[in-house]
Amino acid sequence: MVRKVLMKKIIKNNLKMLRYVWKSDKGIFVIAGLFCLCDIISPFQDTYLPKLIIDQLSNGNPNSAALFGLVTLFLLGSLYKVIMYPLYRDYFTPIAKTKVAKALNMEMIEKSRKLDLKCYENEDFFNQYTRALNELDSRAYGVFESVISLIRYIIYIVVLSSIIIIIDPFLLLIAIVCAAISIISNRLISKMRYNYDNLLTPAQRGCEYCKRVLYLPEYAIETRFFPVTQLIGRKFEKYINQKVKILKNSGGKITICSIVPELITTILLHGVVVAYLVMKILNGDLTPGDFIALLLATSQFSNQLAGFGEQWNSFYTNSLYIDNINKIFDYQPEIESRISNQKSSSQIEKIDFNNVSFSYDSSSKLALKDINFRINKGEKIAIVGLNGSGKSTLIKLLLNLYKPTSGTIEQDGIDIMNLSTDEYRQKFGVIFQDFHSFSFSVIENIIFKPAEDISTKTRQEVNIALNNVGMLEKINSLSNGVDTFISNELSGEGCSFSGGEIQSIMLARLFVGNHSILISDEPTSSLDPFAEFKLYNEVFEKKDPNQTVIIISHKLLTTQNADMIYYMENGRILENGKHKDLMVAEGKYAQLYNIQKKYFTSNIELDSQ
Repeated sequence: MVRKVLMKKIIKNNLKMLRYVWKSDKGIFVIAGLFCLCDIISPFQDTYLPKLIIDQLSNGNPNSAALFGLVTLFLLGSLYKVIMYPLYRDYFTPIAKTKVAKALNMEMIEKSRKLDLKCYENEDFFNQYTRALNELDSRAYGVFESVISLIRYIIYIVVLSSIIIIIDPFLLLIAIVCAAISIISNRLISKMRYNYDNLLTPAQRGCEYCKRVLYLPEYAIETRFFPVTQLIGRKFEKYINQKVKILKNSGGKITICSIVPELITTILLHGVVVAYLVMKILNGDLTPGDFIALLLATSQFSNQLAGFGEQWNSFYTNSLYIDNINKIFDYQPEIESRISNQKSSSQIEKIDFNNVSFSYDSSSKLALKDINFRINKGEKIAIVGLNGSGKSTLIKLLLNLYKPTSGTIEQDGIDIMNLSTDEYRQKFGVIFQDFHSFSFSVIENIIFKPAEDISTKTRQEVNIALNNVGMLEKINSLSNGVDTFISNELSGEGCSFSGGEIQSIMLARLFVGNHSILISDEPTSSLDPFAEFKLYNEVFEKKDPNQTVIIISHKLLTTQNADMIYYMENGRILENGKHKDLMVAEGKYAQLYNIQKKYFTSNIELDSQ
């Protein structure tokens, strides 16, 4: 029963990959089919034609016309291989393989967007995801190549077995035994390699990360100023040693499983078979041509049958790797890309947090505890508190990046878990604390569409947004304007913007699109409170009055003009109100505000001296 289920799974996994090949390039099936049909001549050319030529030459009075014809056929067959094999291998195959890889990668890109954020926090899932990405480019076409190879092996086996049976059927038995030994050995080795590949994944990820740190520009300053390279070197060495340990263990076992069967088959094919054929010739039962034909046919038959078995095993091996890919493709997101028929208003009037608590899968501790508050249209809200107080987690729940462990978040009375994820998020303009720029153009970093697909109207909106953040003049001074690449990684005409300029460009994302709520999650954490205060006042003065603004910060001087301030600590909202009222209350907010004010005021005085 188990074997039957396993076989169904193997067939299902491989057929799924074949469908990708079919959708990507139907023509390759036709070309491969013609290639296989023409391949029928190869076994005859390799074994039977040499027999006929040698028998003619061994004849005391060879037929010149027949000999010429046989040699001509042999030459034509050789020319066919010289032309067709490279044409198929070096022209048709790379093109088809690239098309298939494109189809799979496009689906993986779309699926990656739909993975819930918590997936990236699960080490087992992330390892599986990594393995799927590593295998993506080759595995689908590998299945197709296995099918084609299987057909070719069958053609060879049928033709070669016919030749052996005609001359001496006994040798067919020896060839089958040798092939069976190779098939069993290859099956065992394939399973071992897959298991060791899984063991290697964490170490491989570690090695790749260490190498990535050394060439990514965002790490360049640290790696030169601090002795980071020593740390990276030690970490890289550690991961490499892990790989070496695994490879030594696996390599020894795989080597033994390879050598022993090879020794047995070599003795049988090159010892027993040759001795048997020599004896038959000495007894006059075989011609020299028969000797050559049988020697070649037996050896090739065993190799082709073993190859057939190996390709058959490859469907099993492919299935193991494809399973990783399918698990990603078949993943059903809890939140991402949720579609709902339940419609909400285009503009958000209010959002309510109702007894919301939340804990990350990796922790039993609650990151948020019994959160209750309301966000009203047009308000300027500040969520403040020390690092680790739960501010960013709260925003991630608001944006429906995570599902509350308990409680509900409602937009205008509707649980956001019942709304379309994409439609809901489109109502927010957001810049995160750990924002990233991409090595694309300025406008593509703001709009997230290919430059050629961006309309004139949208370009005008981008110019307004850049003007709001004080970057329009700088961008317009560049030869390519908003189409200037943010780095030189993908374009030789890119511009090396400063950190502050990148920060301002990313802020422009907030002001493109008809967003109901603008959220700034400490993207200016590197600025002092006064500079941050000035920036926020200048930027958010230019927003639509109907837009709600939420500012997350641990710098209380920045947020004192907010309509409502929520002070968080240890995942709870401890205090809320206007700045004036909170100062009168003399609670934790007031204490922290006074400490920060004193600190930054004293620093300003020192700077002025």
